[in-house]
Amino acid sequence: MVGLDLVTTVVYANHGHLSHRVNTPWCLHRLFCILSMEPIVKDAVYKLIELTGTSTTSIEDAIAKAITRAHKTIKNLCWFQVIETRGNIADGKVHHWQVTIKVGFTVKD
Repeated sequence: MVGLDLVTTVVYANHGHLSHRVNTPWCLHRLFCILSMEPIVKDAVYKLIELTGTSTTSIEDAIAKAITRAHKTIKNLCWFQVIETRGNIADGKVHHWQVTIKVGFTVKD
């Protein structure tokens, strides 16, 4: 039996606002990418980059800011994976979120 790694798939709708988050097997995660962003490409090549988004509001906002900013210069963004979540504290409360993500995108010819 083949083991399936679970990844967190965050689906955005309504101008980048978090719609829902689900843990899915990698193959379904890739299917979300195919259905939402690109046609099936035989022997496609993907590149990964690492980004850190920041926010004083929430983890989701930090992720959305990183993806929104990357989308300005990188096309074919397809999926992301949260690598690390951290932040700083001021007066006993969360002051700032920092979320590091890996972002995958299709390399086109």
